[in-house]
Amino acid sequence: MLKGEGLRGKFHPTRWLVVFLSIVVGLASIGVSYACFTGVWAMGNLASPSYCSFRWVVSNDNGKVEKVSPYWVIDPDDNGLDPNQYQAVSVNLPPSGRYNKDVACTTAVLERDPCYSPYSRYITVTVSEAYPSYWPTIFYGIKNTGRVPIKIKSIVVDENYTGVSDNSPNDITGLTVAYGGICVGQIIDAGKEAVGNLVIHVEQEARQGCVYKIGVKIGTKVEKLGGTPGFWRGGTPDFWRNNWGQFYKQTRVLQWLRAINVGSKWISDPTPRTTWTINDMYTIFDAGNGQGATAKTTFLRDYLATRLNARCVPPRLRLGNICDVHSYDPGNYLRLAHPEAATLNRIFAAIESKYGTSPTNNQYAIMNNICHALNQQPPEI
Repeated sequence: MLKGEGLRGKFHPTRWLVVFLSIVVGLASIGVSYACFTGVWAMGNLASPSYCSFRWVVSNDNGKVEKVSPYWVIDPDDNGLDPNQYQAVSVNLPPSGRYNKDVACTTAVLERDPCYSPYSRYITVTVSEAYPSYWPTIFYGIKNTGRVPIKIKSIVVDENYTGVSDNSPNDITGLTVAYGGICVGQIIDAGKEAVGNLVIHVEQEARQGCVYKIGVKIGTKVEKLGGTPGFWRGGTPDFWRNNWGQFYKQTRVLQWLRAINVGSKWISDPTPRTTWTINDMYTIFDAGNGQGATAKTTFLRDYLATRLNARCVPPRLRLGNICDVHSYDPGNYLRLAHPEAATLNRIFAAIESKYGTSPTNNQYAIMNNICHALNQQPPEI
C-alpha cells in the first residue's frame, strides 16, 4: 500500500464513475505490445450522473507536458523518462524522480459512451512495457456540473477487474494502485471541480508478458436528497420549498401533475382527469396512509411522489439516471433487462406495463418498495 499525502485506504463499498486500466508487463527488447481495455461503459448514479463527470485526464509519462485550465501545467518535466516514484497529489509540482531511461509509457484517454447521457464518461489508462518499480501517475478532474452540492460517497480500487457488475474489489500481488487528491466524504460544490490522481506501482512480483485489468470506481451522490410523499403533501397552498433554496409554485406543481396524468395510466386511473387541483394530489397521498390504506393505494402514494420527483424542475430524479433495484425485486417481477442497472425511465415503463394485470398485494409491495427507495435514499450505482 502506498504511503504519502492524500493517499487513502483501498477498500470502500461503492457505486460509480469509472477509470479502467490495462497494464502490460514486458520489456521493450522482446517487443511486447500493449492492449487497450475497451468496450466497457461507466455507470452514473441515480441521484446525479449529470451532476458529476470527468472533465479531463493527464498522464505524467506520455512524453509531453500538458496544460489544463485553470491549473496551468499538470505534469511538468514529462519528457518521457520513466517515473520511479509517485508524483505529488497537488498539481503544478514536479515529479519526485525519474529513471534515466524511456522504456515504459502510460496513456490516458477520456471517453464518452453515446448510448447513455452525454455526461456518461469514463477514463481508459494503458500502461505498456511496464517493469518492476515503474510508478506512473495520472491526474483527472471531476466536475460538478449541476446546481446542488455532491458528495464523494465511495472509492474502490479493484486490481482484478472482471466486469461492470463486479462489486468485489481484489488486491493482487505484483501491482499497487492507489488514489489521492480526493477522499470519501469530500463535498464538491455546484460548478466546482476536484482534482484527483491515480498512482500505479508495478512491483517485483509482476509477471512478464501479463495483462492486468483494473477498475477504479468513484461513487457520488447529491448531498441533499428528498422528495417523499410527506414532502409533497406538506407544502403550503402557495409553494413548496425544495432542499436547494428554490421554490416550487403551486401553478408549476399543477402543470407537472397534468403531465404525469397524461403519461401514467396508474395515476390517471380510473379515468383521466382533464384538470388537477392540489386537493386531488392530497387525496392520493392521504389514501395511502392510515388504517384504510391498501397495498394499491400505498403504492400509488409513493409512485406519484416518484413521478413528481422526476417531473419537477430542477428534477430531483432524472429519467436517464441508472439505479440498482434488484434487491427490491429479487424475482424480477418488473421484468427489467438489467435490474442492477436500470434507468429510471425503464423502471417507470416497467411499472406502467403492470397496469391492468391485477397485481397481488406482494407485487404492489415490490413496486412500492422501489418507489419508496427512490424517494428516500436512491440506491444509486
